[in-house]
Order: sequence, then C-alpha cells, then structure tokens
Amino acid sequence: MPTIELKMNPKTSKSDKTLKTNVLNEYVLLEIFSYLEFHELIPLERVSQQFQFCANIRFRQQKTLALNSTQTVIWKYPKNDRIPNSYSFPTRFLVMHSNEKLCLIGSKARILWLAQKLPNLEFVTIRHFETNYQNFNDILEAFKSIKSLCLCGFDDFTDQEMRQLGQLLSDRITQFMAICCKQSKNVIQLIRELKGLTKLSIGLTESQHILELFKCLPKPIKSLEVSVDSDIVIDMELMAQLLATNARHLEYFFTNFRFEVTAEALELIIDGMSLKAFGYFFNGATNEWHCLQSMAQKQSNLVFLKLICPLFIDNEINGHSNSFLKVKTLCLIPDQLTEYQFESLLKNLSKISHVLLLCQSIHEMKNLSSIELKDGSENDCKQFISDFIVWTERDPKKMFTISQSDTKCQEI
Repeated sequence: MPTIELKMNPKTSKSDKTLKTNVLNEYVLLEIFSYLEFHELIPLERVSQQFQFCANIRFRQQKTLALNSTQTVIWKYPKNDRIPNSYSFPTRFLVMHSNEKLCLIGSKARILWLAQKLPNLEFVTIRHFETNYQNFNDILEAFKSIKSLCLCGFDDFTDQEMRQLGQLLSDRITQFMAICCKQSKNVIQLIRELKGLTKLSIGLTESQHILELFKCLPKPIKSLEVSVDSDIVIDMELMAQLLATNARHLEYFFTNFRFEVTAEALELIIDGMSLKAFGYFFNGATNEWHCLQSMAQKQSNLVFLKLICPLFIDNEINGHSNSFLKVKTLCLIPDQLTEYQFESLLKNLSKISHVLLLCQSIHEMKNLSSIELKDGSENDCKQFISDFIVWTERDPKKMFTISQSDTKCQEI
C-alpha cells in the first residue's frame, strides 16, 4: 500500500530514523480531497508530490464549472433532461465590474489557466459578462472537452461573429442554454451552426423570431424549452409551420406562460409529435379538459407533464376520462384550480409518483378533505402524500386513501 514518508527534524530528535505511516495513503487522501472544492485543492497540491498527484486526479474528475453563477440545474425538468449543478468558481479570484458583471478581458488569463487545469470539463456556465469577440473566442476555444454551454447576458456580437462562435463550437456542443439575451436574433445565428445539438433552452425577446428559431433546429434535437418576453399565440397555421421543421423529432418540449397554444394547435402537437415530456400554457379555452383527455389517449409515451395555470372549466361536463398510463411526474403551476379540479386531474394520473407545485400560496388546496390515489404503488403514493404535507402543512390523517386494483382502500 502506498505510504507517506516523514523525515524527522534532527534538531528535535536524537534519531534520524524515517517514520512510515499507513494512515495517509493515496486512497485516504483522495477520499478527503473529494470533500473539497477545486479552489481549496490548489494550495494543497504544493504540499508534496503525493498531494499534487491526488489533487490532479480530482482536477481530471471535475466535469462542471460556473463563472459568476451558483448553479445551472432547473429542477422542474425530468431527471434525464437536466443539466447538473455546477461547481461555482469564487468570484473573488476573477475581475468583476461594479455592476457585478464578470470582466472576461481582465479574467482571461485565470480562465485559460482553469481550462488547462480542468481538462475534462463537460458543463460550463458563464453569466453576466463583458468582453470582446476575440477574448470570448479564445476562452471558448480553450474549453476543448465541453458538451454543454450555458450563457447568460451576452449581446454585443454581430451576426457574423455569432456564426463564427457557432462554427467553433459545432463539433463539441450538444446542449446549449441562452438566457437573458437582449438580441435573441443574434443568438439564433449561433444556434444555426450547432449541427449536433440535442438540447436547447432559449429566451426569445421578440415573438416573431419563433419561426426562424424552429427552422434552424438541427435534426438531432430532442429537447427544447422556449420562453418569450412578450405574449405570443401559437395558432394552427403557425404550429403547422413549426412542425414542418425538425421540431417534429422533439421528445421534450416546454414553453412558458406567455407562449399560449390554441386548442387547434395543441391538437396538431398531440397528433404530430411523440413526446416523453411536455409543458404548455392553454389560456381560457372552453375545451381544455377535452384536449387533456385527447393527450392522455394519444401521447402514450408521456412520463412528465407540466401544466401552467390550468382552469379545466369543462371537466364537470365530461363523463368519460382517459388516464395517462405512464406519467409519473406532474409539474403544476396553479392559479385558480379548485379542489374538485385538482382531484379530477389526479384521478387521470394513475401512475403518478411525484407532484411539483410551483406557487407561493395554494389556499384552494388547503381545503381538500380527501384525495383518492388509484392503482399506484403504495410507496409512490406515500411519497406523494409526504410531499403534499410539506406543501400544505396539512395533517394527512383520514385525508388520503390508496386504492389498489381489487383491494380495499387504505386510510393513511
């Protein structure tokens, strides 16, 4: 087993013997170093050759890096469509402007050193930064192993420069997130060059760019999240144009509350796509529940469903229900959802195991007197109930029942 040799100081000891210990071996050091962040390991690698050896192993294992950012994970996504939490390099080691924007010009040497020190980075995030094209190009070129890039607040490049950045990243990037960008049209020029892109999350500042974005989606694209700063209505004609692009290959498709889909456009999505995860905003339609039932019937591969401000004003007159057979996670952003509508929704999610409620207050749901969960496993139901207690601060006693096929209901 590898050991550390400690030479005793002749001034403090009568003996010049070499002490050997099996306590600090490489395996123990690596375990200790696994609890330390990258910047905490930097001074330790100067302690000894063994410390340097173990620190370098940890450096090669580092996969994520965030500059001027705490994290990149969006927890409401399905697990296999998430970007992992990123290690955030302390801003005190970087040059920052008074407006808290990262200066890439002043920090270039340090960032290039990071890229060399961490040769196997796959996920990189850079938020709210100021730079020029050449410095930014040099920095991105240095991260040779990255597969995922998240950029927030970059607006000063021309269309030509954006295309050149896209060409630089084309053979490497498969996941790209562009957030808080004032010139979304410029960003589309970059996306146009990312031929191997499988996941894209983008905020559009102008709704008229939506069709241009969809037209430049590469064939491998599987996951798309689109948010818009101004209200946009996707009608049947526009949706038909969108589905004529590579968007028809999507498996994960999410929109925000300003991206409104009409009933006719939603039916085109239901009939023309095969989705594993879907999130949409369907505002004020009189046949909202009917469309959801149609989705349950036709989208048989759906495992993750996100509903933004559903009303379901037509659910009381619908006598027949189609259950989602595979949906395990419901992400719900309620507005005026009542107890009856919430219960009706749950009854159509027979395999539900996780519900995410995104809201500040859910007073309507605090009045729930009983919820029946059918056909799900007992462990999954208990997990749902446990989560519900956290949301509502309610005592679940005599409120929930689990109903299994051909078995008697159980009180929880």
